[in-house]
Amino acid sequence: NLRIAADGQSTSLYTTSMSSTEPNVVWQFRSANGLWHIDRNGGGINSRITYLISSNAAMAEQSLSNGTNQFGFTAGATEGTYMISLWNQTDSIYRLQVGSDGKVNMVNLDNQGQSESFTITEVNDQNTGLQEVHDQVSVYPNPVTDKLILRLTDSDYNQYTLYNLSGKQIQSGTINSGGNFKVIDLSGCLSGVYVLRLTGDLRTQTLKIMVN
Repeated sequence: NLRIAADGQSTSLYTTSMSSTEPNVVWQFRSANGLWHIDRNGGGINSRITYLISSNAAMAEQSLSNGTNQFGFTAGATEGTYMISLWNQTDSIYRLQVGSDGKVNMVNLDNQGQSESFTITEVNDQNTGLQEVHDQVSVYPNPVTDKLILRLTDSDYNQYTLYNLSGKQIQSGTINSGGNFKVIDLSGCLSGVYVLRLTGDLRTQTLKIMVN
């Protein structure tokens, strides 16, 4: 098993050991027209995973936002893994793959094996600059079966939106100004991983939620 990495400067993706926790292996998922951009958390000149016909999977400027870098997630070959597929500008779907040679490729949908199946590991390390739970916001229980409690401390968030990993909006609602708690009913959600996006006037935050 390998981790996908990028240095933020080169247009190339590379792979490294699963034991690596360097900033180059930390990624953010940003909502994009019902799909997701995959951005290098550390930024850089070239910080967004994209597809180039001449070079398969590559890195491009984060300002680039079109069909060459909008991904969706589907169930992988084994439980707890996901296939990451791209809808490009020619309306053909391609799938992210780490080949047997360790290179990061884009392949067609006929490829549905271990090489195309990825795990998503939550990062909660102050050294990376990316945390799933900040001091001002916490959620529990997580995993959740029905009611999710959102606890906010001196927060300016006023709206929440819940997405599945295919980028589809599942539900949304308001967060009362000055309220310390918000209860979100997830009893109608299928089991799986969801993304909870909190939005305020000055910032946004995303949290990974597991529904059992």
